[in-house]
Amino acid sequence: MEELLETAVKASLKGGEEILKVYAQDFEVEFKSDESPLTMADQNAHNAIEKILTETSLPILSEEGKSIPYLERKDWGRFWMVDPLDGTKEFVKRNGEFTVNIALIENGISILGVIYVPVSKGLYFAAKGIGAFKAEDVTNFNNLDELKVVSKTLPIENSSDEVIIVASRSHLSAETEAFFEEQKALGYKVSTLSRGSSLKLCMVAEG
Repeated sequence: MEELLETAVKASLKGGEEILKVYAQDFEVEFKSDESPLTMADQNAHNAIEKILTETSLPILSEEGKSIPYLERKDWGRFWMVDPLDGTKEFVKRNGEFTVNIALIENGISILGVIYVPVSKGLYFAAKGIGAFKAEDVTNFNNLDELKVVSKTLPIENSSDEVIIVASRSHLSAETEAFFEEQKALGYKVSTLSRGSSLKLCMVAEG
């Protein structure tokens, strides 16, 4: 498991490196059939991540990879699930709130996950039997043990009595806003925090 986690971290950092190369220049934006945006960064990150994960000989299901029929993948016991650039809308807005997401799925359940934030170089990583961690300012690493030494264990202790609700930066709905008001009506001290991409779940993981 440690070797697989190291491989996933390595792949996420390489994917982030490819994303930043495109982020630093002018880029074109295309649109998929569902009207979601797509850039060269998505594809370049996918290629870099796939190259590294292929070394594990496990199948890969990536948002930017080829379409794999369900009948072919339904019997996969273990596979990598990848979103090489989560938050393309945030990438296009250049607000830095986009991530590289890699998970190892076993029998339908995530047993390992890595989320890398290329702009801030924040790294969230976790695996069954190993724990969950957050490291800052990560661009490379030698091994998992060294990385854990400079990381914080999640969740981070929080003594606040305030209820903080984290919401999407680009997809805030009327239903979500109504939920905020319901919590206030119940007497809770509520504040909201907006984040793009999987950073919302990272905030929850931090506590």
